[in-house]
Amino acid sequence: MRALLLGGVLGDHRDARSFWTAGHRLVTGQTAGFYDAVAAIEAGGHLPPPEAGLLGPAPQALLAAPFGLFPEAAGVYLWVAVDAACLALAAWLLIRRLPPLPRAVGALLAAFFPPTWAELAAGQRGGIILLLAAGAMLTVATRPLLAGALGGAAASFKYYPLAMVLGRPRAVFAAAMAGVFALLTAVAFVPLGGLAAYVSRVLLPALAPNDTDCAIVSTRGLWQRWIGGSPWQWLAPGGPQVLRSPVQLPALATAGYLATDVLLVAATVWAARRSGWHPAYGLALGLALGALLPGEVYPYQVLPLLPLLLLVGTQAVRAGRPAAAGLLGLALLPMLRPPCDLPVPNLWTLGALGVFAVGVWQYRLFAVAYAGGDAHGDQ
Repeated sequence: MRALLLGGVLGDHRDARSFWTAGHRLVTGQTAGFYDAVAAIEAGGHLPPPEAGLLGPAPQALLAAPFGLFPEAAGVYLWVAVDAACLALAAWLLIRRLPPLPRAVGALLAAFFPPTWAELAAGQRGGIILLLAAGAMLTVATRPLLAGALGGAAASFKYYPLAMVLGRPRAVFAAAMAGVFALLTAVAFVPLGGLAAYVSRVLLPALAPNDTDCAIVSTRGLWQRWIGGSPWQWLAPGGPQVLRSPVQLPALATAGYLATDVLLVAATVWAARRSGWHPAYGLALGLALGALLPGEVYPYQVLPLLPLLLLVGTQAVRAGRPAAAGLLGLALLPMLRPPCDLPVPNLWTLGALGVFAVGVWQYRLFAVAYAGGDAHGDQ
């Protein structure tokens, strides 16, 4: 209730306001120089704040357009409410066919997963993406064309769902995803200056900054701060402080970060293959990479791990594997406090890597389910 009140109701919803502004500009025809303010800030080597304008791809503006028809306050709260409803529906779709005990565990995991509330407090659009991804997970075995369309739509709003192809490398699914993604992206960028300008002026510069923001919990940040000597800001009781690790080996940090990315991708393909290319599990593994591979990850961006957490957690309970369930609980412990509350950086990153590692380790849960003839793994 505290999280619902402080996050969903009383949160500042700064990101939701940027989405509302983008949608309002689109429906009122104010599309000239749509990305100029964001591009100017990034040109100075900084990440733009939400109030600077839309940082994401143009389909996000199309998604926000209906909300831009309302006054700002109403449109922002409606956006958050719809996103919350999509989150709840996505979780329900993934656990609805389970027996009562695993289903209850899944509901608790979804409700208490800290990135869920970070998502609502910021007013992001992860719930809508997760709902589309969940639809793809549950239809890919029997309707790969529909699943690919759902996955492509999700990827047009944020590129990381494209990694779901790693967990289900089938031609029809991949082609449908690529086609819908390309179509929505091309259409949406027409009134906003073109895709090439967005990539060169906004997307690529956003990958370069090594920000000191303690809320960034990316794998790259973990290596750069712990090993590379990059500073980070800690919100200490007496005021913000800038800290730095005594270990300062930037070349080793870069190599470690790149090697970790390669290992994560390889582990995704390996586990999905070992499960017999289980539809829901394979796509959940690929989707989870969206929380681990990007160079800039905020707490709400750890949300792509939720489907994998739900699938593995509920199946571990159902199969009577307390070790796996317990390790998932331990992996979630670093996320109990906001990332800026403690002087040690990137604890959320360790938790996210832990959830993913348990998910890879437990591939046998899904190999057994799929061998039994259930295309959804009894989800």
